Amino acid sequence: MMEWSAISSKWQNHFQISSSLPSNQRPTFFTLTNSYSLEDFDALVQAMPDCDFVVAAYTRVHPLLKAIRRYDNVTLLEMCPPILVDVWAQTADVYLDINNGNKSEDVIENFRHHQVPIVAFEDQASPLAEHVVATHDVDAMVKILQQILAKKEE
Repeated sequence: MMEWSAISSKWQNHFQISSSLPSNQRPTFFTLTNSYSLEDFDALVQAMPDCDFVVAAYTRVHPLLKAIRRYDNVTLLEMCPPILVDVWAQTADVYLDINNGNKSEDVIENFRHHQVPIVAFEDQASPLAEHVVATHDVDAMVKILQQILAKKEE
């Protein structure tokens, strides 16, 4: 018999949603993974230092994936609750479909529903990806990301 605002407030505090969201207006790219392998992630992060990259996982992550924290523009969300992924579907500029392994098509569909462009490398692309570039073609990926961001600014 609680009011929705009270329920929302309780869960937001429980999951620390506000502290897991971007605090500035920089472009943000999001990906959800259940693998420690993100295709050419280091190269993308280095090529776009003025953008934020958020990598989420529903579970604890492998130490190899934890190593991405060395970049100032990367946030790693371990044990990320689904409600937080939902919030990111409404706030991210792009969903990067670059993780190796299984995909959560429901999550990708949620981002698509919120009109977040889905960008992927060919070998990792889910059927829902709108922009697909050749695997390992980081320059083409960066170009597409820049085009998407330029369209958003218009």
